[in-house]
Amino acid sequence: MPRFLAMICAGLLVCVAPAFATSSGPSTHTRTLNVRGIGQQAPAGDVDASNGNACNASDWVDNCPSGDCQCIEFTGVTGSVSGIKGPVTISDFFVTSDQGVNPATEPAVGDSPSPSCNLFLGVLTVITNSGSQSRTINLIGTTCKHVIGVSARNPTGTHDKDLISGGWGISDQPAPNPDTSGWGELVGQLIHSTNALSLKLTGTVTQ
Repeated sequence: MPRFLAMICAGLLVCVAPAFATSSGPSTHTRTLNVRGIGQQAPAGDVDASNGNACNASDWVDNCPSGDCQCIEFTGVTGSVSGIKGPVTISDFFVTSDQGVNPATEPAVGDSPSPSCNLFLGVLTVITNSGSQSRTINLIGTTCKHVIGVSARNPTGTHDKDLISGGWGISDQPAPNPDTSGWGELVGQLIHSTNALSLKLTGTVTQ
């Protein structure tokens, strides 16, 4: 009988140990971050004038390939993350928009709408769980002018918004707390008249 019980216990350990190891390790989930805010020219102290007026918030955004950039700070920012309970705080949201990089190099035909897209680099910090967890996210992508109302009387159309597309990744500077990796795609829009931004980041996060 003791030998039989020992065999049962050994079998239970074999079954339980892998399950315990799996549950205690890192887990990977699909997450969606929704962000809203208002863009404005960043204060002089947040602009690197020696680098084409790029933002100096981090090494990631302190880049201006063409030498003609604008640093934009987003204020009044709100956010939500799928699968995360409790409040989400978005802070230190800066974007360097390169005014000199436009893939639409062919000019407008006649009086038609003038094509315009620009490269951008961005950075923001996401704080969750009542401030106990923090992750800095790097952004990269393009903004492209969207026009409506093109007609014979209004051949250039009306610039109503910019369409945004690109990608994102969790930065190692500063190190995420707790240790987290992740990346994915982003889409959004910026209303031309109000600079109101809505952005959606979707991807994979491992923690």
